[in-house]
Amino acid sequence: MKTNGFFHSNDTTTGITRVIDELGRLVIPAEVRKELGMFPKEVCKIIPYENGIFVQVFHSGLKLELKKLIDKYDMNFSDPTIIERLKGIYEEMTV
Repeated sequence: MKTNGFFHSNDTTTGITRVIDELGRLVIPAEVRKELGMFPKEVCKIIPYENGIFVQVFHSGLKLELKKLIDKYDMNFSDPTIIERLKGIYEEMTV
């Protein structure tokens, strides 16, 4: 599904079709969010681009660094309570 960091369509792919609801919401399918590392309550930038929009997750520097630390040490840290505290802080940052 991914090529050079970007999603693309080819002759055999028609893409994913979604309906915009009355409030202007558009659902991004779970498989796409997972592939792109998008999580609930994250802030996203919506940028008009040619005939559509470009959606980008907005990561503040601190939040991104914290996420990297959690991912790196989650299963390999000697004291799991520290990682759990970091996860709690990260969750508070996403609200």
